[in-house]
Amino acid sequence: MCATLQGENVLYLIPPLMGFFVFAVLSFLAILKGGKSHTNRLFAGICVMGGLINLDVALMSAIPDEALALALDRLIYVVFVFSIPVYIRFVHSYLSIADRRWIERIACGLSMFFLFFTQSDYFINGIRLYAWGRIAKAGPFYFFFIC
Repeated sequence: MCATLQGENVLYLIPPLMGFFVFAVLSFLAILKGGKSHTNRLFAGICVMGGLINLDVALMSAIPDEALALALDRLIYVVFVFSIPVYIRFVHSYLSIADRRWIERIACGLSMFFLFFTQSDYFINGIRLYAWGRIAKAGPFYFFFIC
């Protein structure tokens, strides 16, 4: 597949690629079969973000150029930093909670804050190499994001 992946190491790409496929199918089903309700669109958004993260894990190891792999990883986080407000909004929509919009606004504000750092070393500051492939190395703001 690429110069850095040989033999059994290619097998490590199967789980994230399967995850990407499953999330892609779920998002299409949510949109096509689930109707146009707000909750179904939010669920589809969650599935798209889950698929992107799985694709990110696969691409990080499959792309031989580390600089390109790191750039794609950072690009995916432009979307993924908004996962927290989307999750919160989905739960509020699913449970019909309307009086806690302030939580959604705070989460959106925090996501906007992190958005400014996704393309910098403060968010992802390199790549770690393992026997199964590569993965992004978290910067200081990434740890605040996952808290």
